[in-house]
Amino acid sequence: MQRRKKKTKAIEHNSNFLLNDFYAYPNITPTVNSIQGGVYMWGKIGFNKQRGLYYVSGKWQGKRQYYSQCPTHNGLIPCGTRRIAERLQESISIDIENGQFSPEKYKASKPLHLENYIEKWLALKKPELSEATDYDYSNSLNRHVKPVLGDNTYRT
Repeated sequence: MQRRKKKTKAIEHNSNFLLNDFYAYPNITPTVNSIQGGVYMWGKIGFNKQRGLYYVSGKWQGKRQYYSQCPTHNGLIPCGTRRIAERLQESISIDIENGQFSPEKYKASKPLHLENYIEKWLALKKPELSEATDYDYSNSLNRHVKPVLGDNTYRT
C-alpha cells in the first residue's frame, strides 16, 4: 500500500501573503495549533507545575524563548490563568505581525546595583574626560555616593 502525501492548504493572511510561507516570518518556527480563528498565533501555551504559572514558548531568532508575564497598563502580571497566557500569546503575535516585537517588553527588568552601574559609567566616560576630571569624578563617587547608596538595588 502506498502512502499518500499529505496536502497542506495555504491559509491567507490579512496582509495578503500566505502563512505557510516561511519568508513571511523568518524569525518564527510555526508550531502545532498556531492558527486560531484565522490569526497567526506565535508559540504554544504550557503550564509550569513548580511555579503554578502558564507560559508561552516558541522560537525567536533561532533560540527557544519562554514568557510568563503579560504586559498591561499597570506593568507585567504573571500568567496565573490560561486566559492571561492566551492574551500574552495574542499580544506577542500582534507585535510580530506589526514588526514591533521586542523580547525585553515581556521580561521583567533585572535589578541594578548602583555600585556596578557607577563602575561601568566611569569606564565608559573615561576616554571623554581629562585626567583631572576623571580623578575628581571617581574620587567623589567612591567617597560620597558609594558608601551611602552603593549596596542598594534599583529597578531600571
